[in-house]
Amino acid sequence: MSGPPTILNVEDTLESRQLVRRVLESEGYRVIDAVNALEGIEQAIKVQPDLILMDINLPDLDGFTAVTRIRGYLRTVPIIAVTARNASHDRERALAIGCDGYLNKPIDIDQLMTEITHYLAVGHSISEDTTQREFYLNEQNLTLIAELEYKLAELQTAYDRLKHLDQAKTNFIALASHELRTPLTIIHTYIQMLETLPSIQSDDVAREMLGKVAKGSTRLRELIEDMVRKIRVELTEKNFDSSRRQPTLSNSG
Repeated sequence: MSGPPTILNVEDTLESRQLVRRVLESEGYRVIDAVNALEGIEQAIKVQPDLILMDINLPDLDGFTAVTRIRGYLRTVPIIAVTARNASHDRERALAIGCDGYLNKPIDIDQLMTEITHYLAVGHSISEDTTQREFYLNEQNLTLIAELEYKLAELQTAYDRLKHLDQAKTNFIALASHELRTPLTIIHTYIQMLETLPSIQSDDVAREMLGKVAKGSTRLRELIEDMVRKIRVELTEKNFDSSRRQPTLSNSG
């Protein structure tokens, strides 16, 4: 092994990533961060790390799915599952899909270093009694996960496009409301000036006509204000709702 061992840390929480990075780098390890499952899979394939720390609760695919996918590429790299969940059988599930170790959050630093040192030394343990049925099931799982990755990427692209369109709509409303208010302000100002003219004050027909223009101008201003206010409320509600329901295929927990 040339150079310091490389550890890929797949973790969506900034504080946890920073803590692990500080600890591992102080021990001489090279650390690569990934903030979600898809980035973790991409980095694992690209970097070929010596060990992977895999958070189970991730914002896109869950950690179990990511591990299954990574195992299709990296057969011998040890993977340690890290989670704050207390779901039953999580440890057994993690080991069954190809993890070597299992750590609970908050992370015990001494235990973390012990696990990393151990698995860097012994590597990933490959079972030799895998049946043909299990082999084909694993292959099918990898195919399914690849399809899920593709669909998730499509959803993310569509979501990003919707955000862009919403922003464009917001910009248009701001511009349109400004461009509409400006001539209305001019019209309102000139109406007030005309109303002070003696020739208008002495002409009943002119005053009536000017009054209708003023009334129409006021009504148009109210319609513009209502339209802008309604659209802004809709955009606020949509942005709040979309922030809670971003594309995800992960399990909650």
